[in-house]
Amino acid sequence: MTIQERFAQFFDQHSDFHNIENPPSQRTDLCAFIKLAQLFPVGSGRIISSADHDEITLDVRLEELDKVATDEDILYLVRCGVECTPYHLRMNV
Repeated sequence: MTIQERFAQFFDQHSDFHNIENPPSQRTDLCAFIKLAQLFPVGSGRIISSADHDEITLDVRLEELDKVATDEDILYLVRCGVECTPYHLRMNV
């Protein structure tokens, strides 16, 4: 299963933030950033690699995420509103 397929399996729970137990913040974007920082404790320094009119692109290598993330981690990110494209992770703003 590819990383995109792993995200797609939880699409019906996209942005279901209210289903996250004890989130570290009430802000969905911050919770996603915190989860990614936990998965990648050594990073490039920035989590946002670009921003457009209505979305941000996250600085995460998909092949590395696929190696370290459990399905529970991916579900958490999906519930925070993170989407996976063939090239990157993104969030609508």
